[in-house]
Amino acid sequence: MMLSRFSAFTLVASTLFLSSCAAMVDDSYQDFTIKTPGAENAFCFVYIDKIKYQAYPPQTINIMKSENKMRIDCKAPGNRDKEIFVKPIFSARAIWGGPPGMAWDYASKALFHYPNMVEVDFTDVPVEPFAQPKHNSKDIAQPEEHQLDEISPAQPILNEDRNQKELPIRRRDDVEFEESLGELPSQEAVQRADKGHLMSVIDQLQEVPEPQAGDVSDVPAPAPIQAPVEAAPSDLHDLGPAPVEVPALSEPIPLYPGQ
Repeated sequence: MMLSRFSAFTLVASTLFLSSCAAMVDDSYQDFTIKTPGAENAFCFVYIDKIKYQAYPPQTINIMKSENKMRIDCKAPGNRDKEIFVKPIFSARAIWGGPPGMAWDYASKALFHYPNMVEVDFTDVPVEPFAQPKHNSKDIAQPEEHQLDEISPAQPILNEDRNQKELPIRRRDDVEFEESLGELPSQEAVQRADKGHLMSVIDQLQEVPEPQAGDVSDVPAPAPIQAPVEAAPSDLHDLGPAPVEVPALSEPIPLYPGQ
């Protein structure tokens, strides 16, 4: 009789002990909702220990419980950014389990939990312009003070090519026509050019002094006229044998025998 009573007491005590543990009632994970009043279309990153969650408010996500602080980093349109920290809350059910129950709750990450909903208020965060690029920083030379390479998809320009003139794209017919015009002498070239061959000969004839009467020393004597020399009969043998005379045919040549 005493044994049965002791067994019943042990069973009831164990049931009460286990039911008082937070791990039996709660779980190691919980639902978590983020709201961003004052901002629409925002997105947030939730950091718990070494785990990173992403949420789009007012989205509800399932996160893991932890004893460490939760870091929430939200970004909203208008170049607005806000970061908050959320402390964990100690579970009230853990004290009913005593030291053994608390040890079990701590090992199962059920000893702490976070609020079910957190607001990241953007009503007091003003809209700010986006930061200037690095080349517009006040700590370095401004782009207006020195030349920068302008590389565009259609026409890349380098610093050394900045002062060069752009050559137009012309048709082949236009280029050939301009080259043919360039071959023709211009009016200035005609004025500077020397005279023609006939005029040069006339100028040279005018420069030669005419001989005076009685002065025949500079006039060359005419060459004597030689008579043609007839070939000797002996020289004809050197020309080879005389050609054989072939009599001309008075009758037509037949195309085939018997015609």
